[in-house]
Amino acid sequence: MQTSIFRSEVFKVTVYLVTTMILGALLAPPLFLSCKWLVAQGTLEGGPFDVLNAALERSKFSRFFNRAMLIAAILMIYPTVRWVRAGLNDSQRFRSDISLVKNSYRWKHIALGFVLALVPLLLMGWVYVKVGYYKPRSADDWEWSRVLIKAMSAAAGAAIVEELFFRWGLMNLILRAARPLRALLFVTFVYTLVHFMKPPPELQLPPVIWSSGFWMIGQIFSQFGNPIFVMAEFATLFTVGWILGYVRLKTRSLWMGIGLHAGWIFGIKIFSPITRKKMALADMLPWAGQDLKTGIIPMTVVLLTGIVVWLILRRYYTRSAFASESHD
Repeated sequence: MQTSIFRSEVFKVTVYLVTTMILGALLAPPLFLSCKWLVAQGTLEGGPFDVLNAALERSKFSRFFNRAMLIAAILMIYPTVRWVRAGLNDSQRFRSDISLVKNSYRWKHIALGFVLALVPLLLMGWVYVKVGYYKPRSADDWEWSRVLIKAMSAAAGAAIVEELFFRWGLMNLILRAARPLRALLFVTFVYTLVHFMKPPPELQLPPVIWSSGFWMIGQIFSQFGNPIFVMAEFATLFTVGWILGYVRLKTRSLWMGIGLHAGWIFGIKIFSPITRKKMALADMLPWAGQDLKTGIIPMTVVLLTGIVVWLILRRYYTRSAFASESHD
């Protein structure tokens, strides 16, 4: 019984999560200090590195911590794949029923996903302004071309990288050892946890030392004791991850997921620089928060988007997203 527990995919995914957090906590301080040292030395000043230099200069430790966690998650995927595959037989290592297939409608799926995610999000932002949660910034504080370029680059980069990592690499790994529903649950939880790895917005950061990453983990998990915060942010991230994973299983393709992911990020990156909070955050929670992804209202909007996506895919894809050949 004990041996079977240590060989199970649940145990191996748990080890993956724990080692990712430990490695990320160890990587964050040297990553932060080395980048700040480069800025102080003026190594990146001038030429094409000016934008990178400015970004590194204004970034706080929490941002480096989040990136360190993502780097750790990527680094740990290869040994975890080998570990999981070592315990599988040949039929489990390659299962054609869950492999990605060529999608001849990829551009339509990207466009459809982008619109389905973006339009409701921006409508919600418009309602936020109308009810007084937010107010528009002065036109002198931003310019459309700069906002659009930043939003497009962030949306494209994050959507492609994260869908490749979570819904291709990690999900393919877990699907080798678990049924689709369980794999979707695991990957969604990992996706949510990685994105949840950021401190409370009001947290005062002490000077960065080698153990700062572990201190940050403690501060992050302390937020789970606040049910309002969990309801406002963790639940929204989990809903987003579940929808993206479901789309990957249903279409056996990443393209619609990339479109949805890009649409959500693009909407957030468009709304944030052209508006500012008008109401105190404490008065907005748990209904709304410091951005368009925090609160019960955003979770509801994302859930409604997911229902629309489900209805569309149900019509054009008769195969169940959770259908799978037996591999017990």
